[in-house]
Amino acid sequence: MLQTKDVGLEYSPERERKFREVYSKVSQAGRKDQMLPNTVAFSDSDYAGCMITLRSSSGSVVFHRGVPLYWSSRRQAVMATSTCEAEYIGLYDTIKLTQSHNFIDWFDAADKKPIIFGDNQASITVAKTQLPTKKTKHMLLRFH
Repeated sequence: MLQTKDVGLEYSPERERKFREVYSKVSQAGRKDQMLPNTVAFSDSDYAGCMITLRSSSGSVVFHRGVPLYWSSRRQAVMATSTCEAEYIGLYDTIKLTQSHNFIDWFDAADKKPIIFGDNQASITVAKTQLPTKKTKHMLLRFH
């Protein structure tokens, strides 16, 4: 039986360079003045994926210098009413995951906030919006 202590996580400068090369292009979107922070997180959700409870699931992976440090996949505590809301809850869960593990402070003394990648344009727009609309007010109240 293969256990985690026998496998471990592997860091190499080459792996970090490749990771930064790929995701720097995505995060900058044409901006040369922004550097990719050492900690990067990815978020994804499925809307009403459980056929019994119709609850959505959130998945998160947190990388530090190109190495996945921790990850989570779980059913969302709140029932989402749209794909946008399920993805927004997923982003919220990923933010909470990055904040809940204080050992990132030990790794990264620069105190740069991690970039979180999400794949739903509607939820990204809601996250950037300061003023609530009729359709987003409940999400802003619950998750801000």
